[in-house]
Amino acid sequence: MSEAAVKQFRIDRPKWFADRAQGFYATHLGNDVSPALVEQGVRRCLETAPMAGIELWRATARTDHREGLRRITVPALVVHGAADQSALIDLTGRRTAKLIPGCVYKEYPTAGHGLFATHIDEFNGDLLEFVKG
Repeated sequence: MSEAAVKQFRIDRPKWFADRAQGFYATHLGNDVSPALVEQGVRRCLETAPMAGIELWRATARTDHREGLRRITVPALVVHGAADQSALIDLTGRRTAKLIPGCVYKEYPTAGHGLFATHIDEFNGDLLEFVKG
């Protein structure tokens, strides 16, 4: 997160989250999400301490997890939405899947970060299949 984004986040967190909510659910691709669900998502985000959110973003951007991912030896499922605006798929999901030996990778073409809500049936089916595997 850029320092300019951190400044905006500190000034008006509710607006910062609300401005990104539709992208979180990728509603521009036709994902049907109620205004109530969007509001609930924003409220959940606002329950986190502002400093915790900022430090999480900084740590995520500055930490290299590649070696740790390569050492994973248990079955792993990597799930990612191709329309995720906050974690670009080429930089996160696809790279992560390549680094975890033998992982199962599931990509949802019309999903954003909130795929647990927009693709609930597909996601739960993939999760159950993996767990039963």
